[in-house]
Amino acid sequence: MILRLFDCDFIGRHDCAVLIGPTGTGKSHLLTALGYTAAERGYSVCHTRVVDMINHLTAAQIKGVLGNTLRTYVRPSLLLLDELGYLPIDKRGADLLFQVVAARYETGSIVLSTNRPFREWGTLLDTDNTLATA
Repeated sequence: MILRLFDCDFIGRHDCAVLIGPTGTGKSHLLTALGYTAAERGYSVCHTRVVDMINHLTAAQIKGVLGNTLRTYVRPSLLLLDELGYLPIDKRGADLLFQVVAARYETGSIVLSTNRPFREWGTLLDTDNTLATA
């Protein structure tokens, strides 16, 4: 399944993927390689750690320029989000992450790496499981 990601066909379909596994198994390395491959094939790519994106969006929200900053994460064909779950995310951060995911829904692909199983995402995102499932 991982090799099939590297054909990049999922990007044109606006599909998404989640890489789940323990620390040290190469998830971040795979994201980097996938971003490189997608860029070689002409796709626009943004690669960031989840916590860095949330910090960037939080600062923009405080400054009143959230709409412009959101475009940084909504515009690329492929958004690579690394390390979900390595640091805690508060309610504001979870809301901002949800805004990015919702804005990209059916318009852009996301590949996310995490060391946490789906069943922990409600706790991880400091929210209820309905929002985490979405």
